[in-house]
Amino acid sequence: MSTISESRSFTTDWLHQNHELYTAATNHTFIASIRDGTIDVINFKHWMEQDYHFVREFVRFVASVLLKVPRDSPEQDADVILGGLTALESEISWFRKEANFWQIFLEKVTPLESNKEYCEFLKELEGTETPYPVAVVAFWMIELVYNASFMSCLEEGSKTPFELLSTVKRWGSLEFHQYVHSLQQLADKALENVSEAELKKAHEVCVRILELEIKFWDMATIQTG
Repeated sequence: MSTISESRSFTTDWLHQNHELYTAATNHTFIASIRDGTIDVINFKHWMEQDYHFVREFVRFVASVLLKVPRDSPEQDADVILGGLTALESEISWFRKEANFWQIFLEKVTPLESNKEYCEFLKELEGTETPYPVAVVAFWMIELVYNASFMSCLEEGSKTPFELLSTVKRWGSLEFHQYVHSLQQLADKALENVSEAELKKAHEVCVRILELEIKFWDMATIQTG
């Protein structure tokens, strides 16, 4: 199943233009190690610790996107963003439950530099100077990387360890894939009438997110190196 919409649009064009970077983000060695069953459990626990802290900031970012939805937009647009915010509440509870299983003490975890860098970038996007089209494009790209990455771990022939299936199915499910597609539709609609400056900014944000996602996966992978 393709994780990229088949219809031509700014978002699909950007994914094709940055194919190598997108592939590096969604087929990182960390993801590949889950898919082929060779992942070091210590690396996985490091990732989970750091991702929990990232999600805490991500909630604030998504809330800021919701506040930026134009008041004259159809109600369904805000509903899509609100759905993501509601899902994040469940996601935080899931992290806490998984932390108990893996004996991770989340309150004792210190965010590492790549995590801090990514969260600082989100904080920049939360500001009023970031227009809605740029913000919703960022939301879509972040969720796309997770969906595409973890979907690959559910493909036929994958050797994802049983104890990691809860994680993989959370972001690799068809339901989440459909949600990401809804975000892509919102992003493309928001980009229809923007200025060249905003269009350039949105593209730059996409590229930056892919770079930050790679560094985030790197952060988990190198912990035992």
